[in-house]
Amino acid sequence: MESISDGPQDPPKTITQLMARLVRIGGSLPKRLRQCAEYLRANINLIAVSTVAEISAASGVAPSAFMRFCQALVFSGSSELQALFRAEYTQSRPDYP
Repeated sequence: MESISDGPQDPPKTITQLMARLVRIGGSLPKRLRQCAEYLRANINLIAVSTVAEISAASGVAPSAFMRFCQALVFSGSSELQALFRAEYTQSRPDYP
């Protein structure tokens, strides 16, 4: 199992890569960061459209814990994490004529 400190130095480029990383480091995350991971996995569709305050409140952690969670995944912050979800969200939307 990969720990937070010996993990990759680049952020995941896809949600699939992100979920795989969460599986690898999940057991080594502190309790609050684990709560963030569990919320993210259960609410993938909300990450792109929610604020940090909304995500942290819903996951039961302080906003600073959610920011640490993003950094543990090698993102510069929540905006970079959300951009990953927004990119995938916009690609999956139907293109109406």
